[in-house]
Amino acid sequence: MKSIHLACVVLLCVAAFVSSDAFALFRLGADGGVSISTLTSSTGGTSYSSNTGLWGGPFFELGDNGWAIQPECDYIQKGAAPYSSLETTTLVLNYFEIPVYFKYTFDLPGR
Repeated sequence: MKSIHLACVVLLCVAAFVSSDAFALFRLGADGGVSISTLTSSTGGTSYSSNTGLWGGPFFELGDNGWAIQPECDYIQKGAAPYSSLETTTLVLNYFEIPVYFKYTFDLPGR
C-alpha cells in the first residue's frame, strides 16, 4: 500500500514541477464513472450476479504534436453476489490501479 501512495506522490510531483515552457502542453483533470463487474466460477458450483461500483481518480496528460502520455491513479470497486438463496455473502473488492495511456490525436479531413 505504501508503494501505491508513493507512486501517487511521484505522479503529483511530476505534475507540479513541469517547466513553464511545457505548461501549454500539460493538462490536469479527474475522471470517473460506474463500474459493472462480474464473477464466474471455474468449479461450476455457484452462479454470481454482477456488482455495480464506482471508479475515479486524477490524471495528467503531457504531450505535443498529437502524441501524449496520460498516467492516472484510479480507485475501482468490483465484486459479485451469489444467486443462491442459501448464501447471503456479497464479495466487494476495492482496487487501486495506475494505468498509463499513450495517446495520438489526429484531425479528421473536412472538419
